Amino acid sequence: MGSQPESSASIWPPRQPPRRARVDLYSRVAKETIDMASAEAEALKGVFRQLADAVVPTGRVPTLEEQRSSMSLMAEMASVPEGLSVTETYAGGCRAYWHDPAGGARDRVILYVHGGGYVLGSPKSHERLVGHLARAAGCRALNLDYRLAPEHPHPAAVEDATAAYRWLLAQGYRPEHVGISGDSAGGGLTLATLLSIKESGLPQPAAAAPLSPWTDLEMLGASMTTNAKRDVLVHAEGLRGLAAMFLGASSPRAPLAAPLHGDYNGVAPIYIQVGGDETLLDDSTRLVERARSAGAEVVLDVFPEMQHVFQMSVGRMPEATDAVQRLGAASARLTAAASTSMVLTAFTLQSAAIPFQASSIQAPATGTVVLTGGRLIDGTGRAPVEQATLVVSNGRVEAVGPSSAVKPPAGATIVNVAGKTMLPGLINAHGHLGAGDKKLPLHDQIVQQLRLYAQYGVTTVQSLGDDGVESVKVHDEQERGALDRARLYTAGADIVKTRMNRLVFADGSRTGSPTTFKTVPDMAPDVYRAVIEQAHKHGLRVAAHLFYLDQAKALVDAGLDIVAHGVRDQDVDRALVASLKQKNVGYIPTLTRDVAVYEFEATPAYFSDPFFLRGTAVYRNDMDIVKDAAFQEKVRMSSEAQLTKKALDQGLRNVRLLSEGGVTIAMGTDSGAVVGRWQGYNEHRELELMVKAGLSPMQSIVAATGGAARVTRLDTLLGTLEPGKWADFLVLNANPLTDIRNTRQIDSVWIAGRRLTPSNAN
Repeated sequence: MGSQPESSASIWPPRQPPRRARVDLYSRVAKETIDMASAEAEALKGVFRQLADAVVPTGRVPTLEEQRSSMSLMAEMASVPEGLSVTETYAGGCRAYWHDPAGGARDRVILYVHGGGYVLGSPKSHERLVGHLARAAGCRALNLDYRLAPEHPHPAAVEDATAAYRWLLAQGYRPEHVGISGDSAGGGLTLATLLSIKESGLPQPAAAAPLSPWTDLEMLGASMTTNAKRDVLVHAEGLRGLAAMFLGASSPRAPLAAPLHGDYNGVAPIYIQVGGDETLLDDSTRLVERARSAGAEVVLDVFPEMQHVFQMSVGRMPEATDAVQRLGAASARLTAAASTSMVLTAFTLQSAAIPFQASSIQAPATGTVVLTGGRLIDGTGRAPVEQATLVVSNGRVEAVGPSSAVKPPAGATIVNVAGKTMLPGLINAHGHLGAGDKKLPLHDQIVQQLRLYAQYGVTTVQSLGDDGVESVKVHDEQERGALDRARLYTAGADIVKTRMNRLVFADGSRTGSPTTFKTVPDMAPDVYRAVIEQAHKHGLRVAAHLFYLDQAKALVDAGLDIVAHGVRDQDVDRALVASLKQKNVGYIPTLTRDVAVYEFEATPAYFSDPFFLRGTAVYRNDMDIVKDAAFQEKVRMSSEAQLTKKALDQGLRNVRLLSEGGVTIAMGTDSGAVVGRWQGYNEHRELELMVKAGLSPMQSIVAATGGAARVTRLDTLLGTLEPGKWADFLVLNANPLTDIRNTRQIDSVWIAGRRLTPSNAN
């Protein structure tokens, strides 16, 4: 099956820059330009009208064969991908076509299921799109010729797709090397296949990437009406006819037919692309809500003004090319997970944008390293293992447990950690970057600060506010080469300012959860309710600065996802504790933030602490500022500083009350936001303040590891020392469970299985 020759006539105008609004999975930034849709995108509407006329000609009802033949026009919408070979095979009993890009990986594959309402379409109609996707991903794609209705109604399609997945596993492909993608009905089939794989007890693939998925066979989404005049191709009446042929005797709410009704607990990460002008837009938004409520990692990428499956115009339309490149890049990272220990943080598919993360990705250490003989705290809250072995292979945890049960593989490098303690790398769920050494370019300041964090054992930072440009670049660089600094997930820069109100879009977690929105609540309730509603509609999570109990209760009632600063005016009440727990709202107290408001009334005693002074190269400028007599006098005279002392006492009490109530606490410090908020050092002080508040050392450590990962939606990748997760961890020379200050006794810091050297950490 070869590619179609490109037509000499072109309907496409000269290319224009694309307009897009999306959650950036690497930088975790949702971006929207102010440009209009490209001229090519406008022309696409005309192409779709021609296609509709061809499929449903005026004056008579076309035969099914005529409609299927007309679908071949879809292939002409894309440019011909270069450097590609196409060969026929059979996968699970169905004809299929391998698309192999020149130089592409042969051990990774994207299983692609075409669209066409389960009645139309074929590998032929989608061969160019699949070819471009294979090239963008740098790996094989398998274009499946599954059975169509009405000859073969449901469940034939999902049976064929599941059989093809089984066939790939039988051919030796590892599940973490397989991604599944499809468009329209094929997008729905992609999701149904995940559910079928789960029902069958098969291992989940690396990720799934449905494009404009058809998930509701009753067409009940509001966009079916609100977008009816903007969508030139897909309408309810036509979908009803296709659904009737596809369903046969099946219920329109059968999950494997209509995946909107499926249970997504335990499925692979999902990345969805959809056009803003589609009648099927709400098929995606409602699916995202359902899947996330079941605990699935889902990222929704909405392209404003785009038509249904606009990606079919890849190579001719900038928005389509951009979307397929994003899809391919994410797929490359995700499906490479086992061989290169790469994963996407939310597909998190938590910088922002990859279909197969919400996560930071970089070249891991190769080979196998075994640390054995030491105490292990895994970050879950379980009791420590006193004589433990940790096996790290290709950057991720391969095995962990008592030394009596976990044996080093042959040929592994053995590291004796007897008398030491291993625990996950610390996660700062609320930090900031960029206010560093002004002699350096901003990009280099951020890198310098991330290396400083790593020196102090903070291996992951979620930045809730920075420049949004250089920070995104630094995040994106994490995928190239060995990572010698803390991982970065960034909320980017302010994009809306109304007086002091601040809204920051983030992806929460490429990885991924993981998208996050940051706001301060001195806006009117109707405004923040609208902000939260719109953020959730687009798959974003919302975090808020707050101070007062009534603010917290109102915001949580409105759908808040993360409390980014603690309640400090009065005791939290039972109602708030219950609401936070019931709605799984994370709480980041940022206790050291309050300390930094008043502690520079005099020069702090810790300025002579050797542990603090290891950060002098970065801290020096701020140290000079806060040691100045005039600065200290200003702090002493500040009414805010005096009030904050009382606020801290209340904040400490509330952390204990919330922890006792079962609320998930995440360590965050606001470090880097202003002068004197020490990146790296303050994270250890935060741990100590949580213990002072009444948490046990173990609870404090969990807040800085597994708890912070859950709140930032990075917990499928980071935060605990469990098989399959990144091998980001610390080795301490003393036991932090007997004294939390022993987190300062750092023997070594490891990121993706690589031991950082002091020069790398500085």
